Amino acid sequence: MNESGFDYYERRNIREIFLGEWLEEHWFIDFERKLIESYYFNRKLYFFFSDKSYYIESFEEFLKTFSEYLELLKDEIPEIKKSGEDYAFVSCEGEEYLLLYSDYDENMTREDKFSKERITNLLGNRKKPIKIVLEDYEVNDTLEKDAIDWLRERKFDLKTFDEFMVEYMLEDWDENDETASSDPEWVKEIIESIFY
Repeated sequence: MNESGFDYYERRNIREIFLGEWLEEHWFIDFERKLIESYYFNRKLYFFFSDKSYYIESFEEFLKTFSEYLELLKDEIPEIKKSGEDYAFVSCEGEEYLLLYSDYDENMTREDKFSKERITNLLGNRKKPIKIVLEDYEVNDTLEKDAIDWLRERKFDLKTFDEFMVEYMLEDWDENDETASSDPEWVKEIIESIFY
């Protein structure tokens, strides 16, 4: 940072480090998956909790919440192509997603997780790249090890819902910075209501 503040790349780097630490330390879980807001205003970078949360208790909530944030991220309404009681194929802006949900508890057994066989049956002979998003906090909470290995060997984009939400927040924060530049009085009111 110099006297003129942070440039875009410095802000992005700080934010990526910040969110990376939240992921690594599982703080999204500790704070009930509250969204975090960030604005760059008056040469300062602000972070604070939103009143919104993406805490989920069912597959229906997962599908609904994922679709809402995907629409905000891509600026297009997602289409649910196919779904079952614990999975859904979603398409948006030419990209395909497979959502996997497992009702995690400490007593889960292998039978409660998605096996390699189940994953290969779900994916079939798909040639098109597909992004796999798991509702759980850890990849291995939802998938058996052989399923994880099989997906990674084939270079599938495999992430948790928290990792997807990090992508959303980074894009949202870029828009917040644009708003801070185009409507500084409105952003000043937000900042002052929280920090002063």
